Amino acid sequence: IRQVLLTSPGERITRPDFGAGLRRALFAPSSPETATLLKATVFQALSTWLGDIISVDEVETGFDQGRLDVRVVYTITARGDQQVINLEVAQ
Repeated sequence: IRQVLLTSPGERITRPDFGAGLRRALFAPSSPETATLLKATVFQALSTWLGDIISVDEVETGFDQGRLDVRVVYTITARGDQQVINLEVAQ
């Protein structure tokens, strides 16, 4: 999950569309619109690349003093276990 979220599209030569590119979001304006766009980006990237392994239940994003906080609630499909990952992206 971390790898998908932190890899920028174009970073992998063999898979140019892989990743969500959250590090780029640090330089975007911290607004409600940006937070909504990030939620959609995270949901789409995880569903695309890990959709056969996990089911994304909830995504929360927020900016705090030059830091991007992302919280993803997901379910591991094979076991039905719900997990939470908190990711802090800073410069």
